[in-house]
Amino acid sequence: MCSIAAVGGTNQHLKLYLRELNFSQEQARNVVSLVLFSSLAGRLLIGWLADIFSRKYVMILTYMIVASAIPFLLLPEFPGRIYILQ
Repeated sequence: MCSIAAVGGTNQHLKLYLRELNFSQEQARNVVSLVLFSSLAGRLLIGWLADIFSRKYVMILTYMIVASAIPFLLLPEFPGRIYILQ
């Protein structure tokens, strides 16, 4: 439940964060669209993997992927950083 809340909260505030970074409406829209399509592809992939392998191991893999992305939040600011984080 906490994992879902953390991801949902991040997505909820993504546009405001992008506007704070001086992204235009179009640029913010592109980033949010990238997040949407990545999420859809990930859900399909994880669902397919859960049909093949044990759901327990697929869930562990999912949490490991999320945990491995956390250090990227500590990267210094540079153009294109938001695309690496998403």
